[in-house]
Amino acid sequence: MKSTIFLFLMLILGCFTVTAQSIQEDPSIYNAMHLYEEAQTDNSDCQGWRIQVVATTNRRKMESVKWAFKKKMPYYNAFWTYKEPYYYIKAGAFVTKLEALHALEDIKRKFSGAYIVKDKIKCSTLF
Repeated sequence: MKSTIFLFLMLILGCFTVTAQSIQEDPSIYNAMHLYEEAQTDNSDCQGWRIQVVATTNRRKMESVKWAFKKKMPYYNAFWTYKEPYYYIKAGAFVTKLEALHALEDIKRKFSGAYIVKDKIKCSTLF
């Protein structure tokens, strides 16, 4: 994340035209920055895909599976939700089902009961 911000800042700084009296910003950079700011403040939900690792009524089982998942698959963001009477552990945030299928292959090697589910995801986290 830090490297992405650094790269973005270097891109912006590299696109300024320096004159003796003022700095003029390239309009395309201004537009790109404006779109980036809008995307970061967008709190709307988009339709996406996640991997459901487990659904259980037992909170202790949910916690142990979540801990094991984070230990074995640290590169996937995993979280739990509760919708009575079930605790769900879901991982990832994918725009397309194909992306989710690739992740599912990896996850199923260690968590055979995992499967893909449609989910509402914050748009700003998808792009």
